[in-house]
Amino acid sequence: MSERQMATTLDEVRADHLARYQFAIAELTKRGKTNSIIDAGCGVGYGSALLASAVGKVTSIEIDADAYEIYRNHWQRDNIDFRRVDLRQFQCQEKVDAVVCFEFIEHVEFCEPVIERFSQWSDLLIISSPNEEVRPHLQEPVNRFHFRHFRPSELQEIVGRYGFAVQNWYCQKSGGQPAILEGTNGKFIIAVCQRS
Repeated sequence: MSERQMATTLDEVRADHLARYQFAIAELTKRGKTNSIIDAGCGVGYGSALLASAVGKVTSIEIDADAYEIYRNHWQRDNIDFRRVDLRQFQCQEKVDAVVCFEFIEHVEFCEPVIERFSQWSDLLIISSPNEEVRPHLQEPVNRFHFRHFRPSELQEIVGRYGFAVQNWYCQKSGGQPAILEGTNGKFIIAVCQRS
């Protein structure tokens, strides 16, 4: 049992999740970063498929076997290289244009080693998390699939340990309000981070 969205069509994906990937595509396109992308903790790969429509190559990383089967049957694309491996074990042979990591770090106890890996793979990171200041992790009902939520200051401090600076903050008010707004006053926060 997991919280992973096992979607086989885009109609089955929550609107806020789709909006994050559409935001990432716009951000990558604006920056001219559309050659090679890593989609870290990609789940079944619907987001990777969206990214693949705008990016030359997407490397999708996900450990779950059931998620891989859904990817293989529904989301596989010629320019996606799906790797079924723990993020901490993945070996990136050359730097990529960006790492996209949406709604993953709250699910693991090892977020810092993963962010350290991201800093080795790319100078650009687009990452999201539930916002502890708006939706505290221990507030009822507690999401049993989350280890923690992050305050913007906490996420900024963690990415900063590995050379990233948050260039811009964005947020979404809730799953039912998927519009991406500037700032951090939402249930979900998105940080666009650059290594100097």
